[in-house]
Amino acid sequence: MYDGIRIRGNFYLALVDNEGIASSMLKWNNFSKSTAKQTVEPLSYEKAIGILSESINKNPDPAMQVSDDSITINNAEIVYSDEITKNGEYHPTWQFDMADGTTVLIDCFDNQILSIR
Repeated sequence: MYDGIRIRGNFYLALVDNEGIASSMLKWNNFSKSTAKQTVEPLSYEKAIGILSESINKNPDPAMQVSDDSITINNAEIVYSDEITKNGEYHPTWQFDMADGTTVLIDCFDNQILSIR
C-alpha cells in the first residue's frame, strides 16, 4: 500500500507445512512521490467503464472480446501499477477483474489500456 492504495505486483508468499514455513518469497518495492508536477483530470469510474466498454467492442484482440453484449466485472479498484508505463514509474490505474479471468488495466493519466489474461 502507498497512500492507502494497493500496489499491483507487491506480495509476500509463504508455503507452510506441518513443520512450519517451508519457503517464502517476497516482491516489494520502495516508493517515493515524484517531484514532477503532473496535472490530470481524475479518471472517474464512469469514464473508465466507458473506456473499457469501447475497448471491448472495438478491439480485435481475442482476450478483449466477449460473446454477448454484457460485461461482468467481479472487482474494480484503483491501484498503482507500472505494467503500462514499463519504465519503473507507477501510475494510478483502474484495475478491472473480469468474470472470465481477464484483468484490464486503464492508466488514469493517459487512458492507455492493457488486457492481461
